Amino acid sequence: MPYPDRKTEKAIRQVRRMLAILRMESPIETKIYPALLALAEPRGCYVLPQYKLKRFRYDFAICVLYSLPRRVVALVECDGKAFHQTPIQRRRDRRKDEIARQERLPLFRFSGSQINADPFKCVEQIADTWQRWS
Repeated sequence: MPYPDRKTEKAIRQVRRMLAILRMESPIETKIYPALLALAEPRGCYVLPQYKLKRFRYDFAICVLYSLPRRVVALVECDGKAFHQTPIQRRRDRRKDEIARQERLPLFRFSGSQINADPFKCVEQIADTWQRWS
């Protein structure tokens, strides 16, 4: 249910953004966050950092506003080279991919190089897929 007035809704959105920034764990997450917001908010969604699904945390979940229980429409992973190059980490990433597939959630992975080059171009890939969902 929407908030009673736009002023309250705007204030709540600002608080949600401030809290989200505090939960980010890497510079590339901080860099892609504004682009994710630009994608999600006009579509009636919000971006939730460090989303827990089963025994894993995903960097971001894009969720529908005003849905109870929370309805996730996509997951985003920011793969920095330092944390995603060992065999153990690659196995963990494959397991995360498998869980997202089991939950029927699209998972988008972007490398640190892609995000640093152009975070909005990364998010365009999500937007293209979003067009096909609608």
